[in-house]
Amino acid sequence: MLISALILGSAVAAFGQAGSATDPQTFFRVLESLQSPIEDFRGEYEGVATLLNDANKAAMKVGPDGILDTFSGVFVWKTGGDFFLDSFHRRPPEQRVIREQMIVRGEEAEQHVRLDDGEFGKAYISPSYAVNADRQGAPGRIFPIDTIRRSLDRPDLVASVEQVDEGGERTAILTVRWKATGKLNWRCWFDMKRGGHCRLREGHGPEEKLVFRSTIQLKEVKAGSSRIWMPVMAVTENFAAPRDKTVVVLDEPTQTETIYFVEATLEFNKHPPASTFRAKYKPGTPVTDNLRQIQYEFGQQKMVVRTRAEVEAQLRDQLAKAEAQKTELRAGSAGGEFSWSGSLVWIFGAASLITAILVLVARRR
Repeated sequence: MLISALILGSAVAAFGQAGSATDPQTFFRVLESLQSPIEDFRGEYEGVATLLNDANKAAMKVGPDGILDTFSGVFVWKTGGDFFLDSFHRRPPEQRVIREQMIVRGEEAEQHVRLDDGEFGKAYISPSYAVNADRQGAPGRIFPIDTIRRSLDRPDLVASVEQVDEGGERTAILTVRWKATGKLNWRCWFDMKRGGHCRLREGHGPEEKLVFRSTIQLKEVKAGSSRIWMPVMAVTENFAAPRDKTVVVLDEPTQTETIYFVEATLEFNKHPPASTFRAKYKPGTPVTDNLRQIQYEFGQQKMVVRTRAEVEAQLRDQLAKAEAQKTELRAGSAGGEFSWSGSLVWIFGAASLITAILVLVARRR
């Protein structure tokens, strides 16, 4: 507990040093230091997305209650951005159930989506930057540190940091703009006394109109023998709405989303094994691998099995070809300089092939 307090104290002090407040990368390292008591965590979450006015309800074909999506799931995260998400969505407009898994590990990501009670879903492998838990119905809304890190690394965005005092509370405001135009992209307010977590976030669209606003609740929770600050709930107001096959941004909220961690399920610093971040598909699941540009069915990649008679016939054929090549090499050496490179290719190639075939024959005896 004392060590954690010293880390937090030194991080806040570093942020207050001259010049550091205006450097976004230095600021992000301060955030990482403040959040270092959370090495990893696991939690179950629940939430609902609701449309707010009659025009939006009619456009999206939802009932009078305006419910667009109800969802729940399990989220596992560790420092550096690896995560596992297993979610369940009920969407009344489509009268559909959606089960989705998302995994990010290092530079690779996997998604698996299964609709209703289908026997198989579809799996996709992509670069990690293409998969994000910061979207509707996912807990990146509550815990957006990975979105912040990615934005600071993007070459088409530029960031600045301002430190302010709001009612005696020490707050840092991170502003991110499009580099080409200077227009506002998003802004985030951080509570520097409560773990350096984001407590308010706003996203902006064309003409810098407000597209969404997320208010994040921070709470002191138990982590082993200590207590730490943790984002536990986010309420997001969206200002965009579909109109005549396009999307418009309005002055009043068109949709709200509430998502929260079930506090009793939160576990910290359990150091999940690497297998946590590996997908387990049902054999036969179609997989589209966008990294390697291949498609296949999971579990169907099998070695071609030959009978013993087929293997022995192949062996005889290869030996006959090898003998013919050896005779040709001898004839060539009689009329001129001997080709060591050609003979070595034949020697090692034939030896490797024969050894492999003999092993197959031995295994079938």
